[in-house]
Amino acid sequence: MRPYYIQSDREPKKHFASYEDTFLKTIDGIEKTIEKSQTDGTQYAGISKWKQLRDVYHHGVGELDQWILLNQFKSTVDDAKANPIENYFIAYENKFGILGKPQDKNGEKFAYYYDALEIYDYFVRLSEVNKDE
Repeated sequence: MRPYYIQSDREPKKHFASYEDTFLKTIDGIEKTIEKSQTDGTQYAGISKWKQLRDVYHHGVGELDQWILLNQFKSTVDDAKANPIENYFIAYENKFGILGKPQDKNGEKFAYYYDALEIYDYFVRLSEVNKDE
């Protein structure tokens, strides 16, 4: 269970307060990349590479950076930034930050995709559940 963080709806959502938004954004990114890998061949990472990424997260930022280069890991988010490692580890000052805003270079780093990869095989959106079944 994650800790609760309560704030007004009028304020910008902070990182952990917007955990649902962050989680769904990562799931969408993984799904889009897998979909592209199936249509474009090997240009984008498939599900097996994403599973490997989850395991590499345990070794830290340096190991992940090397793994991305060695495996030519390409996800759809790589196009957004010049330094792709910032797409996989994010850092916010005081462990909080506004989603989508610049990261703090000195903040504690969080494995951005880890939770989504951990439950990817078991995740079903409630909007996709057929009520008649």
